[in-house]
Amino acid sequence: METLTKIWTAIRHNQATIIAAVLSVALIVWIYGCESKAESPLTGKKVNAATIDVDVQTYVAEREAQDKAFAAKANLAYDEISKQDELKRAVLDLFKQYAATTPVGAVATPVLSLLTAGLFISNRKKDSIIVTKSNALDAINKPVE
Repeated sequence: METLTKIWTAIRHNQATIIAAVLSVALIVWIYGCESKAESPLTGKKVNAATIDVDVQTYVAEREAQDKAFAAKANLAYDEISKQDELKRAVLDLFKQYAATTPVGAVATPVLSLLTAGLFISNRKKDSIIVTKSNALDAINKPVE
């Protein structure tokens, strides 16, 4: 008991020194013993700098792969557009060659035939819709016997 009293007396007389010593030990333990960690931008977990470096490299590699895949898809789309444009030019060139060697009536006849066929088909479709709706209205308005 006497020893404990002596210790408390020494602490009371040297409070600032004791507090400074405890804080110094805690600071040394914190600096050398605790690894610095932060939240990973990729996983959201607390990790060290080396793990963040790996996460960054992984993210960059994935983005590069996505960018390459996107660029490949874009190139395929451009190629498809080029093929369609080439086909249009070829058909137009054929029409130009045909028109250059034939009279105007021979060029206009196929075009007018296509327009006439389109109008005929459109009118038949409209007629069928009108008949269907008329029959439906007649069925609704028909008195029940």
